[in-house]
Amino acid sequence: MRERLVADWLDSINERGYQSAFCLMLCSMGFELIHNTRHSPIELGKDVVARDPEGNIYAFQLKGNPGSRFKLSEWQTGLAQVQMLVTHQWNDPSISSDTPYFPILVTNGEVDEEARTAIDSFNRGPFIAGNTQPLQIWARGKLLDGLTELGTPCWPEEPSSIRLLLNSLAGTGRDLPDLEAFSRLLNSLLPIEKMKPATLLDRAIASTMAICELYFSPSARSNNHYALIAFRSALRSHVIAATLTNERKLDGYLRALCDLLRSEILDSMYALRDEAKATETAGVFAQSAPISDFLNFDHRALLVLSICGLLELKRERDDLPRDEMTDWFVERATKPTRPFDIWGGACLPQMIILYWGLSKATGNIAPEFILFGVLQHVVQAQLQRDENANLRSAYEGIEDVLAWRLRNFIATPPAARDDMARRSLYSMQIAWLLCKRNMKKRLQIIWPDISKIWLSYALPSSPSAFCAFRDDEAKEVSQYPIDTKNWSDLLHEARTFDDSLQSALWEDEIMLALHLLVYPHRAIPHATLYLDDRFLGRGSRLAPSNPSSSATRSTRSAVSWLRCRLST
Repeated sequence: MRERLVADWLDSINERGYQSAFCLMLCSMGFELIHNTRHSPIELGKDVVARDPEGNIYAFQLKGNPGSRFKLSEWQTGLAQVQMLVTHQWNDPSISSDTPYFPILVTNGEVDEEARTAIDSFNRGPFIAGNTQPLQIWARGKLLDGLTELGTPCWPEEPSSIRLLLNSLAGTGRDLPDLEAFSRLLNSLLPIEKMKPATLLDRAIASTMAICELYFSPSARSNNHYALIAFRSALRSHVIAATLTNERKLDGYLRALCDLLRSEILDSMYALRDEAKATETAGVFAQSAPISDFLNFDHRALLVLSICGLLELKRERDDLPRDEMTDWFVERATKPTRPFDIWGGACLPQMIILYWGLSKATGNIAPEFILFGVLQHVVQAQLQRDENANLRSAYEGIEDVLAWRLRNFIATPPAARDDMARRSLYSMQIAWLLCKRNMKKRLQIIWPDISKIWLSYALPSSPSAFCAFRDDEAKEVSQYPIDTKNWSDLLHEARTFDDSLQSALWEDEIMLALHLLVYPHRAIPHATLYLDDRFLGRGSRLAPSNPSSSATRSTRSAVSWLRCRLST
């Protein structure tokens, strides 16, 4: 069955679909990835460039021939790219000009005899000269053998795990990612426990990543960019958790695997942003037909723009100039044609990330007032006595909330939910962020209501548990703010964060913020305050108590669309 599933997958995807698995196969063969073209046109005919253990450079051009053959007509059509692949060696100052260079044409189909004859003739022609090696072909058979072998060590044996994999393969890939089901599969493939001997960890992680490529394939075929972002973020966090449990450093081969996941995640983030800008109609982000998808409009708009906010933070950290995408992001995030729906606690990390991104993109005070508007809505919702008005916990996704809102119209109503009245993971955290921006007058007004809401969250038992979707040994923490507090004490709390859960996951602020977006219940004070310090500093702006008229107009336009649906 293993070989059949891999073969069916390989015969159903294009070159973009198998590129990640191909790079993973190269890593398992001892190659070091130098270049992996995803979010850009083909660069001089090269999709992937890698260095083998002997220091030789290999350049790969990938072709998609799912369930078909690489024919002479395709060879003739792409001959110009092949010529660039062969003649333009990889230009890198760290690579000597006399380093052997091997051009490889890769296809997931079989190669027709006529095409092979043409390739043999090409290798005898004028393009092959000097240090240039003949063009090689890696076809379906080589890919199938390599990927099947790669997934063998951790192939699921339990019926429940096999069912999870088969259910994913049978799906359309258009839905929101089921991270709870995916976490069960991860725990069965790569348990977060010590392995004996320790060398098994490298093979187990590579095998798990290969199997997960099968799991992701419906989402990849459907261009469900957010699902790919969420799945790969969850996988990367799980890999880091496994290295922590096995007391391994994230370096060498393991670092290469995590870097590969990071590259794929960023590519999907850019693709999501580009698609949102290109396909936006009447200010609405629609994944399918607007008439049938109206319940998800506001949710998806906020989700997409929070991803765009992360990309703005990355642009700033990479010291890149503003471009048209930055302008589009600011305009769309501050002047939407529909109000965002603060549908539950799980969307508040999205709002916080949006705030960080807007702060860097705008450089003005409007994002602080947007965040203050969010705080007002959270406090108003959690002080309601009606459970229908309370924002739900961070463990409930949009589908859970929609099911609750429509419970009177569906055959099987959802089960009773946790009581969230006067409890919130985020109200105190947002107050701390605003305290660091010196919004003293406004916090003084709202503090009596904030002090009536418990700061309630699950504290993970270890750094590895923080990386995981669930932690059965987590400790419940509930803190009740006092009704009066000195400003200096509040500011000290806002600038203090516990580093006991920090690990390799925290080395990359962008990936850590994405972890909180994908796993909103992990957006605990330890992580939120840490990221705010990294992104905006210990107190980056002194917001005036009475902003200028122009700033007021900007603030009103930015805050007016904040709406909290307090009842069904």
